[in-house]
Amino acid sequence: MSEELSFTDFRAQWLEDIESGSPSTVEVGNRFSRKLITQWLDISEDSEDIIYCDGSGDGGIDIAFLQHDEVDGNGAIGYTWYLVQSKYNSSFQGTDTIFIEGRKVIDTLSGFHPNLSSIAADLVDRLRTFLSRSSEHDRIVLVYGSIEPLSEDEERAMNDVRILGQQRLGSRFEVVSVTVNTIYEKVIDTLGIDQRIQIPIHAHLNDTESGLLVGTIGLVDLYQFLKQYQHANRGDLDMIYEKNVRRFLGGRGRIRFVKGQTGKKERKEDRVRIRQISPK
Repeated sequence: MSEELSFTDFRAQWLEDIESGSPSTVEVGNRFSRKLITQWLDISEDSEDIIYCDGSGDGGIDIAFLQHDEVDGNGAIGYTWYLVQSKYNSSFQGTDTIFIEGRKVIDTLSGFHPNLSSIAADLVDRLRTFLSRSSEHDRIVLVYGSIEPLSEDEERAMNDVRILGQQRLGSRFEVVSVTVNTIYEKVIDTLGIDQRIQIPIHAHLNDTESGLLVGTIGLVDLYQFLKQYQHANRGDLDMIYEKNVRRFLGGRGRIRFVKGQTGKKERKEDRVRIRQISPK
């Protein structure tokens, strides 16, 4: 790939094989969800851990995938079920689609959708058992897959789904969005193509020998920084956290106190560390 690879060119090339051969609406949606989720999670479409449910009686779940990873140095294993809803072109109608379809999945996991296909019914049995036996390391993640990043209104609707899901199913329930732009950023990062975004930040920072800038920033300034980043990155805020291995853990951890260079205790949320980006 060229180092001048633009998102527009990438998007067009990425969608070519999905739309080739005049597929039906159902088939093009299947192709899209399979390609998106397998590239995002770096798995094969033939993986035995993928369950394809899309169709009549799917309960709102197009694809399900069980992933397990070691979560600490003591060999503890955490399990994550990714439940994918593919929203390709006309099947995505904004905030209404996000909330209605998200609630359908929550209802399915709560046992309120009896007319499921045999594949979906077996999957739901596994998921309900998983929820009843889950540990602090386990999660169920509802994934909205779409071409374009979500708008601010759509992000709020997704957060409403997250709140409803955690009320009904518990704190193990999480919601994320994955788009073609997510895959593009991943490819750019993998190939080492320099397409960094430069956003000014107003903060009191000190350089360290470890390549970090350590200091403090006001909440309003932090909000403005994240808002500008989201706008510059085509509406996708998640990419700024992509390398954080604790990204999906949410707010389960307790606030801890750390000792700064002055010897005074500082609250964790008042202390910001930003990886220094070396100049070109």
